[in-house]
Amino acid sequence: MALKEKAFKAIIWSSIQKFGRQGISFFVFAVLARFLEAEDFGQMAIIVSFTVFANLFAEQGFSLAIIQKEKINKSLIDTVFTIISIISILLFIVIYLSSDLLASLFSLPKLSEYLKVISVSILIHPLIAVPLAILRRKLEFKKIAFRTLIASLFGGIIGIFMAIKGFGIWSLIGKYTAESIVNAFLLVWFSHWRPRLIINHSELKYLFGFGINILGITLLKRLRFQFLDLAIGYFLGTTLLGYYSVAAKLYNSVFYFISNTISSVIIPVYSRLQSDINKIKAAYYFTLKISMIVTAPAFFLLIIFSKELILLAFGEKWSQSSQILQIFGFWGILQSLQNLNEGLFIALSEIYIKFKYELFNFTLIVISFFIFYKNGLTQLLSILVLISLIVVLLEIFRISKLLQTNVLIYLKQIRSVGLSIVISGTLIYFLSSFHFIAPIFNYILMALFLLVYFLIIVLFEKKVLLSFIHSFNFK
Repeated sequence: MALKEKAFKAIIWSSIQKFGRQGISFFVFAVLARFLEAEDFGQMAIIVSFTVFANLFAEQGFSLAIIQKEKINKSLIDTVFTIISIISILLFIVIYLSSDLLASLFSLPKLSEYLKVISVSILIHPLIAVPLAILRRKLEFKKIAFRTLIASLFGGIIGIFMAIKGFGIWSLIGKYTAESIVNAFLLVWFSHWRPRLIINHSELKYLFGFGINILGITLLKRLRFQFLDLAIGYFLGTTLLGYYSVAAKLYNSVFYFISNTISSVIIPVYSRLQSDINKIKAAYYFTLKISMIVTAPAFFLLIIFSKELILLAFGEKWSQSSQILQIFGFWGILQSLQNLNEGLFIALSEIYIKFKYELFNFTLIVISFFIFYKNGLTQLLSILVLISLIVVLLEIFRISKLLQTNVLIYLKQIRSVGLSIVISGTLIYFLSSFHFIAPIFNYILMALFLLVYFLIIVLFEKKVLLSFIHSFNFK
C-alpha cells in the first residue's frame, strides 16, 4: 500500500480514536461534574500535573526516536524501554516520598494520600509509551483506536460508579488509574511486543542526542499547562482552578479530536519524506489547508457560543467557565498551527529551533503570570494568547525560509479560511442582535454558522476538498 493511502487510512482511524475517546471522556466528565465539586476537579488537576510531568521526564523523547529513525531493531526498542523504566521507578520513589511535603505546600492535607495512590501510574507508563510508538511507526492507528476506546470506556464506568457511591475525588483517581492499566495491557497485546530489560550502549548516543531536544520540546509544551494548573491552584485557589479545568476539558475535547487527529499522523509521514523538500512542502501546505478548514470553525464556535456550550454540557453552576472557554477558542487556532509546525521541524531536523521557540514561549508565560495574575484569570489568559500569536509568527517566518518560499505564500494557504470565518461570523453576529428568547435559536445559529462557513469554503477550495475526499477511495 502506498504511503499516501496508509496516511489517510491512519487519519480515518485517528479520527475515530479521537472522536470516540473525547466523546466518552466528555460524557463521563459531564456526569461526574454533576456529582463532584469544583474543588475536587481542582485538586485532581494538581495531582495529575505531577504524574504527567513524571511520565514526560521519564520518556524524554526516546519513544519518538522509535518513530523517527529510518531503520530500527529490537535492541533499540529494548534500550528505550529499559531507560524509561529506570527513570520511572526513580520518579515514583521521589513523588511518593515527597507527597507529604507537597501536601503541606499546597495546604491540602489529603493531597499526600492521593499522590501516593495515583503515582502507581508512573510505573505503568513504560508499558504504554513503547508499544504505542511501535504502532504509530507502522501507522497502525486502527489498533490504537480500539485500545483507546476500550480503556476510556472501562475507566469511565469505574469513575461514574465510584462517584454515584459517593467516593468524591477518589472516583477521578479510580478512573485515571483504571485507564492506565487497561491501556498498558491492550497496547502490549496489540503491538506483539514483549518487554525486555536490556541496554545496548551503542544505541545510547543516538537516543540521548535525539531525545534531549524532543524532551525539551515536549516538557515545555506540557509545562505550559501544568504550570498554569499548579500556579492557578496555588495563587488563585482550587475553586477557580476548577472552573478553569472545566473550560479546559471542553476545549481539549475539541482540540485533541480535531487538531491532534492530523498532527498524530504527520510526524511518521513527514519523516519518510525528509529527503525531498518539494514533497514535504506540498504535503505541509496541503495538511495546513485541511487542518485550518476543519479546526477554525470549531474553535470559533467556542468563542461565539461559549456560554451556551458550558450550560449545555455542565449546567448552570459552571457558568463562570464560559469566559475562560472563549479565550481557549483563540488559543486553539494558534495551538493547531504550532502542532503542524512541530511535525515539520522534526522532519527537517530543525528540532533545536523548535525547542528555542518553546523555551521562549514558556519563559514569557511564566513571567506574564507573575505580572498579571492579580488582574484576574481572564486578563491573564488573554495575555498568554497574545504570546502564542507572537511565537506562531516567528515559526511561520522560519518555515518560509526552510521551504524556500515566503510568508505571503504561507498566509495564502489559509486566506480562504479567514474570509469564510469573517463572513459567517458577521452573519451570526447580526442575527444574534435580535435577542431570541428560546434557547433553541442559539443551536440554530450554530448550525447556520457552520453551513454558511462550509458553503463559502467549498466555493474557494473545491479542488483541495475533492483531492482530500478522493484520497479515501482506496482500492
